[in-house]
Amino acid sequence: MSKVERNQEDKRLLQEDPDGLIVRYQPSIEIIVIDFIRRGLFDWQDKSEVMQMVNERLIGEKIPKMQQQYDGSAFVITYFSQIVRNLCLEIHRKQSRKAKPQVQQDLEEVVIPDPGVNVLEKIAIEQERERLAAILRMYARSKAKLVLCLKLFSRVAVSINDLEDCFGALERRDILAIHQQFGHAYDDMTDKAIYAYITPFFNRSDGKQNSPDALRKWIQAKVEEIILLMNGKPKQANYEPETLKILVRNYYESSSTAPV
Repeated sequence: MSKVERNQEDKRLLQEDPDGLIVRYQPSIEIIVIDFIRRGLFDWQDKSEVMQMVNERLIGEKIPKMQQQYDGSAFVITYFSQIVRNLCLEIHRKQSRKAKPQVQQDLEEVVIPDPGVNVLEKIAIEQERERLAAILRMYARSKAKLVLCLKLFSRVAVSINDLEDCFGALERRDILAIHQQFGHAYDDMTDKAIYAYITPFFNRSDGKQNSPDALRKWIQAKVEEIILLMNGKPKQANYEPETLKILVRNYYESSSTAPV
């Protein structure tokens, strides 16, 4: 089934069988929750509970709104994933407000992960990082722009060095303004808002008059290229935009990862 055909089926499920759509998207929900866990926003032992809370909110309030508001401008999975990310942020913020300093911990409740599984997982993640690094080195001419756009696409905090490498022609005040916007968490910003903000700086630096949608199409094309390379031919992996985002976050946020 092609992406377009799958999206048509997802549209049908959204309207006719929303419970079936939620069941179909459980792997995507799990991937997003795990991403939040790896970023330190949830604990591993809370994964099932967080997924349950997300599912309850989807069934109880979000799906009816999706049925009314989804306009078909994006794939259902993209629209759905953004809602799940927003729900995870809401759950995290609610838990943070309730959290109190813990003076004593019951040793019987300590979860000790299987070290063998952790080692294998770390090896697998490191291998994926290395594959991504090798692919990014292929884009030597557009590396600075690609790195910045990948970080924006994946909601990774950008550094002053990222901006200086990409926008060599901009004044220092412009670099600082962009860093103030994207140098910290910005998960709640939409793609549209991000591209609308950053495009004028690209135009000023490059002497062009491109639209935000042109930048969106450029990074979308690069993401599709990277996904094809990560998946291989014949296909050996199953990366999609959402899972690539997780890998990009892991790659750039890992202290052991050397710059590309």
